[in-house]
Amino acid sequence: MKPKRANIFYILQLYSCVSIFAFLLYLITYLLLQSSAISGTPTVKPYDKFDLEKDTETIHHILRKEPRYIPEVDKMVRMVCHRSREQRLEMKRLFGEKYKSELIVVKDIAGYCADSASGEISFGDLLDDCFRSVLGIYKHHLNRELTSPFKRLDKNAIIEILLSIPPEKKGEFLESYEKTFKTPLLEDVNSNLNGDFHNVVAEMINRNRTCDIPPDKIDWEKAKQEAQLLHDGRKKWKNHRCDLDRILMETPIQQLNATFVEFKKIDGKEFEEVLDKHMEKDKRGSYKAMVFFVKDKHDYYARRLEKAMKGLGTQDHVINRIISIHSEDDMVEIATAYQLNTADPLIKRLEDDTTSHHEMLITCLAGKHTQKENI
Repeated sequence: MKPKRANIFYILQLYSCVSIFAFLLYLITYLLLQSSAISGTPTVKPYDKFDLEKDTETIHHILRKEPRYIPEVDKMVRMVCHRSREQRLEMKRLFGEKYKSELIVVKDIAGYCADSASGEISFGDLLDDCFRSVLGIYKHHLNRELTSPFKRLDKNAIIEILLSIPPEKKGEFLESYEKTFKTPLLEDVNSNLNGDFHNVVAEMINRNRTCDIPPDKIDWEKAKQEAQLLHDGRKKWKNHRCDLDRILMETPIQQLNATFVEFKKIDGKEFEEVLDKHMEKDKRGSYKAMVFFVKDKHDYYARRLEKAMKGLGTQDHVINRIISIHSEDDMVEIATAYQLNTADPLIKRLEDDTTSHHEMLITCLAGKHTQKENI
């Protein structure tokens, strides 16, 4: 009888261990989902001694003075780095009212010093982005990617921009795009894209993702059902992607993360691995970007920066867009993810890949502390 009792005791111990492990796994999953919903850490914050009148006059003085001395441009860069986007937009508004002209920095700054031609343009473009709203940055960058006749189509940039637009701001973004460029976004997409990539982008524009939910509101039963639906339909993705598109493009981020967790329980593989197996190569890139963005947006942006600075030449428009926007949101988390992926600090890599005032401005926005002056 003793051996039998020992076996029962062993089974109870094993059951307890499995139960504890399952609980810990659930707890870790919950905490990961919760952490992805928390706002990040910015590197640029509002300036507590902000003087709208004085700052606007300083910018006007620097831009209109000829010749334009480098120390004065340094001063402007420091000012921009230590003002929030809201403060800069106030300066831009007052600049237009007071001096009867729009503050378009790139036209004024080009040719100011002995930078290379590309450096001048990149610095001016970054300054322009600093004086735009977040939606304004997305709008101008997306239009350039779609319509510029001198630029190679960057599919990853188009997907990144569309993924980044907050669901609650999408209607405002589409209205603003049409108002600025006199053409609906979908019309520009139809005119400049074709094939499967056109279909994916058009679906992303036409479908509306539900605004996100807190982790404690996740419907795990729904997550299981949609994970099963994705698993059952995976072999049809080459030709039929209605359910795939609906789930990936309309489900709230936190809910979709839960669906990916349940999918792995069913299939045994990560969702992006299954995409690799069941979707053609020319299609899977856009869908995998959606998955990576949903699972960990900080890692997604870090990898976008890594790719932009890899090999010969730097994709300045990519690093300008990501850093200028996320400097007031979650730049610290993105920089941390970048260092985990590459073993190099982000600021060091930016210093290696940019020059002069472009380097000064982009590294400051990314978190490098520069000397503050009373300006």
